[in-house]
Amino acid sequence: MRVWVKNPEVGCRLYVPATLDGDVVRTDMRPSVALPLSTTATWPLDGAEADVPEDLTSLAHAHEPAVLDALQRRFEMGEHVTFAGHSVLVALRPAKPMAQPPRALLALVDAALQQLRTPFGRKHQTILISGDSGAGKSSVARTVLAHLGETVASQRERVLPLTASIVILDAFGSARTTGNATASRFGKSTKVLFDDDGCLVGCATECYLVDATRITACPESEGTFDILHQLVHDLSPTEKIALHLLHPTYAFVPTGAPHGRLQDTRAALEACGIACVEGILRVLAAILLLGNLALDGDAADVAAIEMLLELPKGSLAGELCLHPSQEPPLVVAAHALAQGLYKHLVLSLARRLNQNLGPPSATSSTKSIEVCDLFGLDLAPSTSHGLVQLCRHYASEKLHQFFVQFTFKLEQRIYAAEKIAAPSLVFHDNQSVLDLLDKQPQCLLSILEHTSAQRHGADSAAFITKLEAVFGDHAKFARVGSAPDHFIVRHTGGDVVYDARSFVRDNKSDVPKNLVPIVQACIAAALSSPLSLRRRRSLRNLVTLASKFSADIERLCISLCRTEPHFIKCLQPSRTPGTFDAAVVADQLERLGILDVVRLRQTGYCYRTTFPEFLSQFACLERFLKPLAVPPTDLRHRCEGLLDRLWQHAEMATLPRSETVQLGDRFLFLRKAGVDAIESMQATLQAVVDHDATLLQKRWRGHFVRVRFRVLRAAVMTIATTWRAYKRRTRRPIQSRYEAWKARRTPRKSVRRNSKQSIVDDATHLPLPESPVDAAPVMPLPPTMTLPVAEPRASTPPPTIALPTPSSPSTEPPQSMEPAVVVAAVSPSAQRPRSSSLPPLLLLVLALRVQALYRGFRVRQDMAMVMHILSIKRRIRVTLAAAQKLQSWTRMLHATSFFQRARRAATTLQRWSRRVAQRRAAITTLAMRLKIQAAARGFLVRNEVRRRVHASTCTCT
Repeated sequence: MRVWVKNPEVGCRLYVPATLDGDVVRTDMRPSVALPLSTTATWPLDGAEADVPEDLTSLAHAHEPAVLDALQRRFEMGEHVTFAGHSVLVALRPAKPMAQPPRALLALVDAALQQLRTPFGRKHQTILISGDSGAGKSSVARTVLAHLGETVASQRERVLPLTASIVILDAFGSARTTGNATASRFGKSTKVLFDDDGCLVGCATECYLVDATRITACPESEGTFDILHQLVHDLSPTEKIALHLLHPTYAFVPTGAPHGRLQDTRAALEACGIACVEGILRVLAAILLLGNLALDGDAADVAAIEMLLELPKGSLAGELCLHPSQEPPLVVAAHALAQGLYKHLVLSLARRLNQNLGPPSATSSTKSIEVCDLFGLDLAPSTSHGLVQLCRHYASEKLHQFFVQFTFKLEQRIYAAEKIAAPSLVFHDNQSVLDLLDKQPQCLLSILEHTSAQRHGADSAAFITKLEAVFGDHAKFARVGSAPDHFIVRHTGGDVVYDARSFVRDNKSDVPKNLVPIVQACIAAALSSPLSLRRRRSLRNLVTLASKFSADIERLCISLCRTEPHFIKCLQPSRTPGTFDAAVVADQLERLGILDVVRLRQTGYCYRTTFPEFLSQFACLERFLKPLAVPPTDLRHRCEGLLDRLWQHAEMATLPRSETVQLGDRFLFLRKAGVDAIESMQATLQAVVDHDATLLQKRWRGHFVRVRFRVLRAAVMTIATTWRAYKRRTRRPIQSRYEAWKARRTPRKSVRRNSKQSIVDDATHLPLPESPVDAAPVMPLPPTMTLPVAEPRASTPPPTIALPTPSSPSTEPPQSMEPAVVVAAVSPSAQRPRSSSLPPLLLLVLALRVQALYRGFRVRQDMAMVMHILSIKRRIRVTLAAAQKLQSWTRMLHATSFFQRARRAATTLQRWSRRVAQRRAAITTLAMRLKIQAAARGFLVRNEVRRRVHASTCTCT
């Protein structure tokens, strides 16, 4: 059997795997160590834990060794963020900035955005970041805000100011500490505002407890605020001369390179619409000169400060010496003025940012995601824990109590209200610490307020005496025997020693009364805006630090109760960067309640819903399971019947029903294993339904395409039939015209033939001259045509040619035949005499030439007719081919178009089906959460009312 045991050797691993071997436990270390089973604590180790889960609630065992091993393996893989339930995230601080944000962190932000955009029951969201000091809370907050700005980038002009505001607040609020180069020195709560469409419309930042004492009392090996380092290192010589920064060193700026550049800060201020950058630089330069003035008291520095702050000449020197103190008055006054200037500059700058980046008009439909980056517990051994550190720890305890109320106490109350047999929830409650700090009428903060309100003041001894008289026997309070001015508060994370010598002084106004007008005038001139009357009165009134801060934190907690929270728990992996120390991480897991959350998600009923919502969410299972003989009408009995049928399947039979599901009066409770099994069955059934739907869509698409093909085929056949009929109709006119043309040419041919025959007959009667040479027999002449003869001249009469009449061949065959000559026929009307002087050979040549010309003319005419007919046929063939191509292209176009429509329709149907299922599940889950949160808010409000009633009762008594 495999188990976990504590590491017998000192190392970074707190637990190591081991094997049970009888009464001995053998570790898997090299070399192996054998431990007695009777005295060795063991925890079960499951083989499935070899996989690295993305959610700690998926572990087989929810004990400390398994959780530590999962976190360490993910840290070694480069995965620093892990879920511990759907709304809790565990973030280990990386050794160096990551190139890409963690996927789990972005998934949590996307889930908050999705819930904000849900059309049903939209609600404000909160991302609450907590952890020890130096655990990387500020870097996580910057990543969250940057991702929000990138995700909702539909209005690009709002993305740059949101990122620029982060740069500004980091420059004015971050400082270098021993364990963190960009540690935030004041708390911030940033609201990112969205409209109905989910688009970014603005943001607003609230600052808590600006620790201006870091300017005058910076710890060794650490740095002051980054903006002062940037001012000293990044200003050009000309700018330094203009700002009177001519000293080689400055008392308020220790040595060390700055984080960030002054150019980036200036660009961010301009991007956020703050044009008075030079005025802000003048105030910061005056603060640096005040630090050197406290050292040497140079009059030139006083004059430079008056010029930078635009004060009348000589007005500052007298005011700096009026502060009553045992220390040199100039040092105290200079430090107080520097702290007051910086603190009110930061607060005024935050208000200006809210004015410039806020929405044009806030309406009730505007929703927000609030990112809270407040203080963590500082357990570093130090003797300088004063009132500011007490306020920070108080804020950390309040936020942890909100986490406990929302996660554990609400769970217990719901179990008790529904009367179900639920397992006992074991968690660490810090309510006793809060009772010590703020439970009225007698608490630490109220005693401090009472002591500070005394007219003649009181020293720390009176304050400590009152504390010991009231809380002498309190479990969370103790005195330090060796230091009478110190006391101990046992916080959730450990004991913290506080130095009470400066509590009363620090609780009062940080700016002396005589310097308040100077601070007002300087800040108003730097930001180019007059200070309102209400603000002036608030500066003059005595508002103590503790009372203002406790009121701000109380108001923040009441605001958080109206939202849906998401928690990010930041952990330090070790005291040295880049390594994982299991002991350090285990201590933080226990203090921050992460182990309790993992146990709750596994042992408690993490799934709660009403009966109608359960039936609606798993309606598909109810329809596909075997129906009951008599269906019940009551919703509770319907749920019981559905659960009975579900537990008949093999997947659910392995789970004990009594431990997996319980039914209360209004809600149905399921453990994580039962929810996973039911959702697995639903997913399997959904896969079958999707397959059937796909098959149905496939057959429907085939039927649709076949029907469309028949329609197209019928249309093509109609087009072809019409075209053939058109061809037949157009062919007959062509043929009839050709036949008419041919008929018209036939009479002309007969006339020409008759004329030609008459010429030949006339030519045969002409007398032929005797040829001295015997001629060959002459072939009969072909038919000739009548040729016109030119009229002879008047002086010369035409010759008369006499041709002998040929004798019959049977009676007297000719001895020799002269070549026949075809001559032009003379019109009978013209009685011209024929010439007998034209040679017969010439007549024969002329006749042959005339016959050749006539035959060529006939051939050319016939060829032209044939070519005309061929061209007509060619045009018909081309038109037919074009029509066929047009038909095929039209068929292809229609078929493609209808196929695309069918495919889009099928895809749209599938998406619509899936979205309907997802929307139904989301609405069901959201409604369940809304009801749970409503119950939580009611519980918190009732507790608050009881507490205030009790406080008022005690006050009256």
